[in-house]
Amino acid sequence: MALIELRIQSLRNIRSLSLQAPLGINLIHGSNGSGKTTILEAIFLLARAKSFRSNRIGPLVTQGEKQLTIYGKIEENQLSHRIGIQKQGRETTIRIDGQRLTRSSELAKILPVQIFTPHSHQIIERGPEYRRRFVEWGVFHVEPNYLEQYRRMHRALLQRNSALRSSTHLDPWDLEFAEAGEAVNRYREQYINALKEFVTQEVQEIFSGHTLSLDWKRGWSEQQTLLESLQAHRNSDRDKGFTQLGPHRADLHLLINGRKASEVASRGQQKMVVFAIKMAQMQFFTANSQIVPILLVDDITAELDRDNLYKMFDRIDHSQSQCFITATDPYHFDVKSMAGVFHVEHGSLHVV
Repeated sequence: MALIELRIQSLRNIRSLSLQAPLGINLIHGSNGSGKTTILEAIFLLARAKSFRSNRIGPLVTQGEKQLTIYGKIEENQLSHRIGIQKQGRETTIRIDGQRLTRSSELAKILPVQIFTPHSHQIIERGPEYRRRFVEWGVFHVEPNYLEQYRRMHRALLQRNSALRSSTHLDPWDLEFAEAGEAVNRYREQYINALKEFVTQEVQEIFSGHTLSLDWKRGWSEQQTLLESLQAHRNSDRDKGFTQLGPHRADLHLLINGRKASEVASRGQQKMVVFAIKMAQMQFFTANSQIVPILLVDDITAELDRDNLYKMFDRIDHSQSQCFITATDPYHFDVKSMAGVFHVEHGSLHVV
């Protein structure tokens, strides 16, 4: 997978920018606030129709402009696609090869993108929803039926919570939520079990001398079906006004040498652990689809020493992914080994 052309109009401090990117590792460097992370944000927007820096697209439009537009041309196995996103007012328009899309999930299928940022360690430090999102990315890309079941589960959960608060009949929503929820969990467990082999391989390369275990907690008792658990907790759920157990409460425990990573790993170690599991996700995705996702790495030098940076670059190179890396200082890198080097200043891009 390769993004061979990117055009940005009116995104944050970038009024107009065009980028032709080669395969391999592309380094984008510049001072803080220059616009280098905004270029990664534009690529992410093409892939997800949302930002990794903000929950809303509207505020991303350059001050004084009415709309933002991002265009990308991608190639995979000698096939090319054109992707465009335009934001004006409250309306977001997405097009692939000129055809308008109604669901942004189609973008993720056609342009798989993995991202690593200075905040990626939050997968370890923060709550279960961060780790569920990590799992969702992987399951979505390898199991075509997952999204349908997930949406079905989410709709049933909303209806069940509403019924709990209004004291209406729960049976139909218990059945619907349990059926969809069991399916969602099966897909998740199958994915985690298959991912473990790839995690072990990456940890040996990146985090040698340690073991990393993935311990999946599905969100309800292992001794009960989901339906049995829902029925057993009905009274408690009515008192609380929401569904306390189920796949929406699942968690992935990351264990270093048998202990929780959040308790024993330094910030730098946490980043290396997260980088390892994200690279494992990419390797698993490629093994199943024969497609190599695009990798975005923002501010790679933050809180990492030279040895760990070398390990990261080695794994990125080994992945054969087209990669876009941002940094404030290019002298941390062997610039001659880069496929492309770009300098950003005041929202303008220059080839180095």
